[in-house]
Amino acid sequence: MMKKKETEIFENNFSVPNFTSVQLQMESYGEGMYEKNREPSVEKNYLSYSVHYVESGIGYIQYDDGEVKKLQRGDLFFLIASHTIRYYPDKKNPWKYSWFVFTGTNIPALLSKLSVSAENPVIHVKNRAKIGKLFTDNLQECAKFPKFAEIICKAKLYGVFSALLQESSLSSEIKTAVEPSHILKAQEFIECNYQRVDLSLSLVAEHCNLNKAYLSRLFMKTVGVPMSNYIMSLRIHKAKLLFDEGETSVKKVAYMVGFDCPYYFSRVFKSLNQPPPCTPSMYIEQVREKKKVLETSNENEK
Repeated sequence: MMKKKETEIFENNFSVPNFTSVQLQMESYGEGMYEKNREPSVEKNYLSYSVHYVESGIGYIQYDDGEVKKLQRGDLFFLIASHTIRYYPDKKNPWKYSWFVFTGTNIPALLSKLSVSAENPVIHVKNRAKIGKLFTDNLQECAKFPKFAEIICKAKLYGVFSALLQESSLSSEIKTAVEPSHILKAQEFIECNYQRVDLSLSLVAEHCNLNKAYLSRLFMKTVGVPMSNYIMSLRIHKAKLLFDEGETSVKKVAYMVGFDCPYYFSRVFKSLNQPPPCTPSMYIEQVREKKKVLETSNENEK
């Protein structure tokens, strides 16, 4: 008996990488509703990247000493690394928004495809339903499956960028002006060695067989933040994961993520978790309260 011949309906092989050189590392996500008299949030020399979706109301954003941009329901605005940024709600109709905070490789190239910059940090979304749903679904799914929140966030954020690229008819290949393989190698080394107190630009450059000054410029151009800031942000991210898992010793966690001084660790933790300022002890207490609420909710469901 002759076997039925199989028919391939469609197959597409990516001979040239499209998004493989864009690597996103999640730092946080959330949602906020702000009072009309709230003081402006000020980010000085912002360390990461973030994208915010305005769910309702009106707000404003200003980069450095540039023009103040007005935002309203359905708009997206970006906070871009290495800038001083002020953003605040309208006094009559204050905004409510949700957000993703992230770092990664080749983000400047990705943002340039969307024509996003410090001079133009706002996107007036055409398909509000699609973009808004990605932010809403992220909050709901992360609340339902907190153990998988990081991968859920990453999937939704990629979805946001994909939708924006399609909306702008900018689905052409991302062209990188730098060598992403060097940066990926550096980031992999940092990820595996962030616990080391001696981790530094010199050590990473030696691992990558690159000149220290060249790697520093390449890292800044590709990732958008200095390597020292990237390492600090990663260490604090890892510390928060340890606290989330139940570790309560600030001193122990400080040593586990590569700090040789718990006091300095607390200072860095506080500076990277604001506004409002949040110390390691305050974060530990927040984790405890969340667990109590979750336990109470589970008991009530029984």
